[in-house]
Amino acid sequence: MDYTKLLNQMIEQSGLSANEICRRCQAEGINLSSHYLSTLRNKPNRRPSDEISRAIAIACGKPEDWLVTQARLDAETADLTQMRANIRKVIEWIAKVIMQVPGYKGVGEAVEQYMSNLSDVELIAEANSIDFSFLDFNYENAQQDPKISALMGKLYSTSLFPIEDDAMAPKLPKGGKVRVEVCEYQDGDLLCFHKQGDDTYYIRQARFLDQDYKQVMMIPHNSGYESEVFNTNDLYIHGKIMQLIIDFA
Repeated sequence: MDYTKLLNQMIEQSGLSANEICRRCQAEGINLSSHYLSTLRNKPNRRPSDEISRAIAIACGKPEDWLVTQARLDAETADLTQMRANIRKVIEWIAKVIMQVPGYKGVGEAVEQYMSNLSDVELIAEANSIDFSFLDFNYENAQQDPKISALMGKLYSTSLFPIEDDAMAPKLPKGGKVRVEVCEYQDGDLLCFHKQGDDTYYIRQARFLDQDYKQVMMIPHNSGYESEVFNTNDLYIHGKIMQLIIDFA
């Protein structure tokens, strides 16, 4: 992604008109005409001053250095461009290592999809927000890092988990897929999980049996399946069901 594409993306995401962006830039002490803004949006080789780039970013509600950074990235040599691509691959590999959990077969695809949607400046911001000192390497410490947890939540929100049985039919039919959210779970939530030593994805309604949320009864909706009681330490809960997706093809 180059400066022009990032500029257009930021403006589109802001939902602001050209006149409103110019007005906000003036509030920052920067004179910007709608005509010049249109030129920047449509002529890939045009680059404004750093002051204008910062003002536009602020007007769009983004970090003020994003456009400035992208302009500098665009000016790099081919060698540095290749180095940046290699760095992206390394960060992607690290993310895949961090996110590996038993039974979560889609982690690689989820990481690739998430990172492919990040501009270079977004990737830099994401990487800079994480403390990589855990790479000595302690998996549990990495999982406990709040920045890693936030990244995991974003990755999970883009992932699709298969419905592998009819236990929740007809509401959640076998063959469909669901999106999940990583959150604090409550009684009555529909949870996607797997059991230790079992790669099958299960979806059941949770009823926690103690105040410490150590024991949980997983309840099917289909009477052909039985409820089961688990110690939560014996489960890996992927998340709370947020969306059902059915392929009618």
